[in-house]
Amino acid sequence: MLARLTGQSDYCRERALECYVLAGIATDEGARREYGAIARRWHALVRSYELAEQVSGFLDWNAKRLEHPDAFRS
Repeated sequence: MLARLTGQSDYCRERALECYVLAGIATDEGARREYGAIARRWHALVRSYELAEQVSGFLDWNAKRLEHPDAFRS
């Protein structure tokens, strides 16, 4: 599942970058604002997927810790 989430965040990051580029080259102010807004929404999705990756990683670590508690004692 973690690989799928990483792929999703990469996809969203690419779309955000495309929109930022389009906003930069747009000649119409309305289009520039709209592309910027779309880019920010793509970037918000990136942050959401990154949070999901962190939570997933923590849950995996915690499950392993609970299976083998002695391996995690210092």
